[in-house]
Amino acid sequence: MGFAPQNAFLRELILILFKRKARSKTVLCVLFAGLLIALPKPIKADTLWEHNHSKMRVVQNNNVIEIYYESPRHDLLERGVKQGTLLYRGTVMNGQISGTARAFFSNCPAPIEYDIAGKFTSEQLISLRGMRPLVDACKPTTRATEENLSFFYLSKTDSVKVTPQDNAAPNGFQASLQSQTTSKIRLTKIGGVYAVPLELNGHVTLYGIVDSGASDVSIPLDIIKAMKEEKIISEKDFLDEKLYMMADGSKVAAKRYMIKSVKVGEKELKNVTISSTSQNGVILLGQSFLSRFKSWSIDNQEHALLLD
Repeated sequence: MGFAPQNAFLRELILILFKRKARSKTVLCVLFAGLLIALPKPIKADTLWEHNHSKMRVVQNNNVIEIYYESPRHDLLERGVKQGTLLYRGTVMNGQISGTARAFFSNCPAPIEYDIAGKFTSEQLISLRGMRPLVDACKPTTRATEENLSFFYLSKTDSVKVTPQDNAAPNGFQASLQSQTTSKIRLTKIGGVYAVPLELNGHVTLYGIVDSGASDVSIPLDIIKAMKEEKIISEKDFLDEKLYMMADGSKVAAKRYMIKSVKVGEKELKNVTISSTSQNGVILLGQSFLSRFKSWSIDNQEHALLLD
C-alpha cells in the first residue's frame, strides 16, 4: 500500500516505547489511534475509477464490493451496457477480492458471468485476474481465455474526465501548453499526504506526490504492469535501465519509459521520462516533468501546485 513511511514511523515509535517499558497508557493510546488513522484504507466507500477507457463507479458496503459502469466507452453501448450496468460483484477480505464479473457481447440477450479474483494492489489500483469462457452463439464453451481487469482510481466525485481511446497524442519533444499563464492545480489529500492528479497518455489519471528530489516521474512496477495490460503504454515505450541514487545512499537499477503525454491541470508535456524503482509504493512527480517549466511552486495556504 502507498504512503508506508508515515505508518512505519508510527510503528517504530510504538516499538521503542514498548522496549523501554513506557508506563504512560495515554501516550500509547494516542499513538495507536494515530496509527489507525494513518493506515491507508483499501478503498473509499463510493469512488470513481477508470477501466479500459470507461469510467466506473465502485461501491463498497462492509465487505461487499460492486463495480458499475458510470460512463461506458462507445462500443460498449452497442452491447447493451449503459450507466448503472453492473460489471462486478464480490467480497473483500484483508485486501483480497473474489467474486463474479460479467462479459458483454453484441447481439447476446444476457452477459456471460465468470469467477475472477484479485486485490487492491495500491490505493490507486485494483487488479483482478481470472479465466473467462469463450462464447459460441451467446453460450459459454468449455474453452477459456485469461482475463485481466485493471481499475485506476480517479476521484470521489464526478470531476475527472476519461478521454476516449482514439484521442491520439502528437509526437515531438516540446511542451504543448494550453495556457501561457500560471496554472494552479488543486492538491488532493490521499492517505494523509497531498497529491496532484497526473493524466497519462490522455487515458488514465493517477495521483502523485510532488518531489523535487526525484529525478523522474516515478511510477511503481505494479501500476506499470497494469498500464501495459490496458495498452496505455507498451514495450515500444521502454528506453533502458539506469542506476538511481536513493535517499539512503544506495543505488538501484530502474526501468525507464517514455510517456507520450503527461498532463497536470491545463499544462501538458510531451515525451516525459518515467522510471520505476519499486514493486509498489507512491507515485512521484519528479524533475523530468517539473524542470521543463520556467518555474513551479507549492501554495501551502491553498494546497495547490503552481506551474508557470
